[in-house]
Amino acid sequence: MSESTPVAQTKTSAWRNPFGLALVAYYLVMAVVGLLIPDDILRANAWARDFSDFMASVVPQIDRITALNIRADVNRFYFSVLWAASPCLFVISALNRPGFSRHL
Repeated sequence: MSESTPVAQTKTSAWRNPFGLALVAYYLVMAVVGLLIPDDILRANAWARDFSDFMASVVPQIDRITALNIRADVNRFYFSVLWAASPCLFVISALNRPGFSRHL
């Protein structure tokens, strides 16, 4: 018979660290942003149209979602904001990773 394994140590919840809190905050902020986007965002605001066009040139998925014709302007702007904000969350989580400063 194999050796007995030690009792598993209790871990703290994954949501109780800076990354977990940032992830929950990010989800809530993006949900609110999605609800507050006006239907004519791209027709009424040139900056939103330019931003969405730029993000669609970087992320082809945005044009594919727009092609579904389900609130196309709202979804185009929302996914542009989503794709622009996601790398920021990734950088924040990487910088807060334990031991990150040792690797610099």
